[in-house]
Amino acid sequence: MPSRQRKDGEATRMKILEAACCVFSEKGFRDATVQEICRRAEANPALISYHFGDKASLYEAVWRRCVRRAREHYPVDGGVDPDAPVEERFRAHIDTFVRCMADSGELSHLHRLNLFESASPNAFISDVIRELRQPHTEHLCQLLAELLGPNATEQDIALCESTVIGQCRMARAGRGRRTPDLTTPLSSDETEALAEHIVQFTLAGIQAMRQRIDQR
Repeated sequence: MPSRQRKDGEATRMKILEAACCVFSEKGFRDATVQEICRRAEANPALISYHFGDKASLYEAVWRRCVRRAREHYPVDGGVDPDAPVEERFRAHIDTFVRCMADSGELSHLHRLNLFESASPNAFISDVIRELRQPHTEHLCQLLAELLGPNATEQDIALCESTVIGQCRMARAGRGRRTPDLTTPLSSDETEALAEHIVQFTLAGIQAMRQRIDQR
């Protein structure tokens, strides 16, 4: 009996989490209601308190779940050997990041959550989001440090990192097209072409930056 109860409890928890992913990604944290989440999950509101504590804790659980899924599908190293040349590791990192940003299927909840937080940040979740993004940030900065060379400062690396991230995030808008479009997903060929463009464009810029840094 205890084993059955645990399974039923976990199933209920997952139903609540799935419903919360949908509601938060559709309405944002402020406009989402516990009542709506419970209605979609077909669960008693008291169960949210039991499993998650409150609405804010449930929101955090949703973020952690979405990011965990993103990492499962799109690991930060792109599956490339850590001893591979830095240019190859950089290409794999950009390719997997762009494909993640262009994913309009299972990760669509995460993309919409990001849009809501960009437009109207919630202070209580900012540290959690920063923590969740940290592995990606650290990996990219490590690659940029290798590409820029030993004379690069932390500011040099940070500026390049923000430039790279900005290019990759535009994958959602389809900037490879003549007219940006947030409604139509990028095709596999478009995604591949966009990733390769970002790699070539960035490597050329980094090469020029490294020359300036070494002459500085």
